[in-house]
Amino acid sequence: MHRDESTQSAPDDPSALPYYVHKTFHFIRDIEVVVTRLAGELTGEPPAQTILPDSVDARNFKRILAEMLDKGATEELRAEFDEYFLRLMRWYWVSYDTYLQAANGVIQEVAQGLRPSALRRKAPVPWYLRWTKLDDLEYWRRSQEFLDERLVPGELEDRLVEIAQKKAMDLFREGESGDDGVRR
Repeated sequence: MHRDESTQSAPDDPSALPYYVHKTFHFIRDIEVVVTRLAGELTGEPPAQTILPDSVDARNFKRILAEMLDKGATEELRAEFDEYFLRLMRWYWVSYDTYLQAANGVIQEVAQGLRPSALRRKAPVPWYLRWTKLDDLEYWRRSQEFLDERLVPGELEDRLVEIAQKKAMDLFREGESGDDGVRR
């Protein structure tokens, strides 16, 4: 999400560090907005705020950082902050990979459905078409029928979302089992 630069006030301190910290904060918040929206769509539970779907206490980057600045960076807050960033990165990679994998899943389903063995499942090819070597015409007709049934725009989108949601949870769990939670 791009913010209007005129609405962001830069720190008054002319040194570079506060300026970079300020810009980094806004960058992370923008990334957090995008990732939480994508993650919410992938889980079917779009958040009302910038909250990750697997958050137990509904704390986000801004709230954790505010508490750290208010109370000091205790061990518990640092651990929570680090864990939050790992979860944010996992959801980033999940949202990045999921739709590609879902599209591949739909392609695989179509490819499986167009195999000769799958096209013969409905009924055997009539003997006279096999005898006259016109059985390819029957396969072509069945392929067209299969595609007409499967590639209906609304149903195709529903199937893509269904696969994406399943893949998202699989990818997130896969990321949790890694050492640092980030897929590389």
